[in-house]
Amino acid sequence: MRRRVLLEPLLFNFEFLPGNAIVWIMKRAFILAAFLLGLPLLRLSALGEDAAAATAATNAAAVAERQGEDEKFKQLSADIEQIRAANQALVDKISALKDDMEQLRAGQARLAENSGLKDDLKTLAQKIEEVDKKRQDDKEAIADEIKKFTERLERLFAESPAPPEKSTNKSPAIADLPLPPNSVFYTVKEGDFLDAIVAAYNTDRKKEGRKPITTKQVLSLAVNKDVVPTHLRIGQKIVIPLPPD
Repeated sequence: MRRRVLLEPLLFNFEFLPGNAIVWIMKRAFILAAFLLGLPLLRLSALGEDAAAATAATNAAAVAERQGEDEKFKQLSADIEQIRAANQALVDKISALKDDMEQLRAGQARLAENSGLKDDLKTLAQKIEEVDKKRQDDKEAIADEIKKFTERLERLFAESPAPPEKSTNKSPAIADLPLPPNSVFYTVKEGDFLDAIVAAYNTDRKKEGRKPITTKQVLSLAVNKDVVPTHLRIGQKIVIPLPPD
């Protein structure tokens, strides 16, 4: 009853308005309501697209890096298997040559008992020398191959990135943290070093007459706690402080 009493004046007033005026007012009200409701939806849609694009880029970089590491470890495994095969071949050859030497020595001992077979002893001695020389040549060749494989493995290990440290607490990405005042984000590219990045910013600061920054200042920022100067990753975000003076 009370609601009816409150609405009756409004209904009474609209009764005295012209029909065109009421339609005009209702159209403007609907347009305003649609505009006010659409603004948050557009903003939420844009934020969702930006977040999805950033997540896709991060996942693609992680997959590419993981695939590169897998290929290197596969190559390392193949090289180790080759070294094992070479070692086994060397052991087999040495064992076979040892058996030949024992047989030749036994034959030489039997021939030595007969003083009338000097020529045979000389021939046998020459064969022993040839077998020994061949054994030494094979040993040196296999040792050289093992040395080459070892050097190749050392190069592959030197090129392999350090394994990422595992942590039970998942920390937010630098790009998700608030940017400190007087600082900028820098995205690591292939071939970047932290000293070179800082030097590039100092070149611009020198032109502007400002004091240079140091790598120590960069690493001292809390948001850069996961930055390792010797193991920068492509696509990694680094916060560079740019103090006014």
